[in-house]
Amino acid sequence: MRFASVRKRVTRLIAFTGWQRWPAEAVALTGLAFAMHAGVLAWIYPGYYSPFWPHHHDFYIPAALAHSPISYFDFLAMPRPIGMFFFEVTGHLGIRSAIAVNLLLVMLNCAITAMILRRITALKLNAAFWTCFLLYLFLVFSHPYQYVWSTYDVFSQLSYFLLACAAMLCLRGVGISILFGFFVCAFLAKETFALSALFLCMAWWMLAKPRSRPRVMYVSAALGMALGIALVINRINKSPFLGNGAIAGSPYQIDFSIGSMFSEWIRYADEGMSLGAWLFVAVLAFALCLYRRVVGPKLSVLAWALPVAGALAWLPNSVIPNHHYPGYSWNGSYLIYGSALFLGTLWAIRQWAGMFAVAASCLAIATPALSAARYSVNEWVLEQQHRQQRLLSELAQRMHQLPSGEHSILVTGLDFPFSPFDYGYSLLSLGALDGKHFSVVTYASQGDTSAALEAARKQLPFVQFVTPK
Repeated sequence: MRFASVRKRVTRLIAFTGWQRWPAEAVALTGLAFAMHAGVLAWIYPGYYSPFWPHHHDFYIPAALAHSPISYFDFLAMPRPIGMFFFEVTGHLGIRSAIAVNLLLVMLNCAITAMILRRITALKLNAAFWTCFLLYLFLVFSHPYQYVWSTYDVFSQLSYFLLACAAMLCLRGVGISILFGFFVCAFLAKETFALSALFLCMAWWMLAKPRSRPRVMYVSAALGMALGIALVINRINKSPFLGNGAIAGSPYQIDFSIGSMFSEWIRYADEGMSLGAWLFVAVLAFALCLYRRVVGPKLSVLAWALPVAGALAWLPNSVIPNHHYPGYSWNGSYLIYGSALFLGTLWAIRQWAGMFAVAASCLAIATPALSAARYSVNEWVLEQQHRQQRLLSELAQRMHQLPSGEHSILVTGLDFPFSPFDYGYSLLSLGALDGKHFSVVTYASQGDTSAALEAARKQLPFVQFVTPK
């Protein structure tokens, strides 16, 4: 009887939230995302489909955490603890499978973004919507830094996923306390989209009816409180990402001067968006605002609010000018190109609106050609990925060929920057070590190592790094 009562309550909850209609749509959108991602990688950049190999030693951290002796309580004292815990969980799947989970997060983020915007604007799930979604995916995945960054900056992808899930729940009227929990977890993964979320709350306020505005205020307050709590926890945990222990000239030295922040923000805008991409966003926003009376206020407001919110995702990285990397510019793509989902409404109006739709579509399709020079920046990263692919394949084979018992093994020839030996516990995902000890020769050509990496290397009981004299 008790089980029957619980099942009845769960059934009522599902019916109330409308979740029984979400899985099929989510699966279809995610499947399309994987298909478009494969097509863009194979036919635009890099010209082949092989996203499941590491290109940086940070990709070995999940497997290293999963096989290290640390406890779950240790994560509470780490910077960005939710992100590190996610690393540990996915690390149990192995090095390459953890990367596959990162990529799944990206696909889910695209799908959930489309689901949210479709529900907010009451777009029909018709051929026009599916076509616009494909165009949206094309823009997101053909971004010059998508291939090298989407699986690398997994903390940002996790943070966006948690915020997007909270937005879905918010649309169903879920209580503030549950949303607050999602917000805290999102910002304890990474703070990338904090300003974006707060700005979109402002846009929500503009569109909300007077009786709905108190809920907007409560959600905004919950976001602000969650961000504050996350920053305090990271400060207590001595997060280097908040400038703890940073000295002048160090990578995470924070600079809040307006000139520095604006200069960095402009750099990200220039590196991540070609002229064609900016024109696409501008033409679409202008057309939807011009036809506001026809398309309605929601589309016209979101047409400019989404790109602005996406651009605000660059601001947290703009306060650390010594840690500039163009790949951070990809983080705003989910939102910047979100207005592409509204392109079908212009097609439906026809006449001059149709002309705007044609112009926007042509600009969208031309963006990769207009970004050709930006793709070349990634060539060094692709070279590292090919090296890691060959290294991991060889290591997996050699590990199983090692004789049993205790042995000291000299490792030479790793004259490139990254290897799984940097986070030696990740080697356990390739096979049992059984008393093996590795002496890894370092080379000047590998470049300087960070203080965090040096500390991680010293904690390894079965890997020692030696420098030839």
